[in-house]
Amino acid sequence: MIIMLVKQIMTKKVVTVKTTDNLETVLGKFSKYKITGVPVVDKNNKLKGIVTEADVLKTIDICLPKVRFDNQSSFSLILEFVKKPSIELLREGKHCKKIRVSEFMNTGVITVGPNEDATRAAQLMNKFDVNRLIVIENDKVVGIIARADIVRMLAK
Repeated sequence: MIIMLVKQIMTKKVVTVKTTDNLETVLGKFSKYKITGVPVVDKNNKLKGIVTEADVLKTIDICLPKVRFDNQSSFSLILEFVKKPSIELLREGKHCKKIRVSEFMNTGVITVGPNEDATRAAQLMNKFDVNRLIVIENDKVVGIIARADIVRMLAK
């Protein structure tokens, strides 16, 4: 059996945000890069946390309680809100898009090293029920590995 390492299948060009960025920035990156999670880093690219669709949904639910998202497939509605916001909702929750990442990011990030076995990464995703792992080397973000990367590896 051939062992695949995380660094062989991870995405190396990682889209990140800073703790001082806001919800609007996160949503813009989710939309532009068609991603559903983003690591939060400091100016030295050191991992501080992660923001996922679930974090964004929770934040919007608190900010705009009249908007109801019954599941994560409703996420596309959030992106539509950012592109074409309802005037009424903007008046009620104009502060919502300005909430800083530091206020809603998740600091419990599951990480993996670039030289670890990709099978181990899959086991971690399964154990912690996460869709992505941040790849760390010397305390810096060097990549990201998603469930889709594991599936592609298995399909080869």
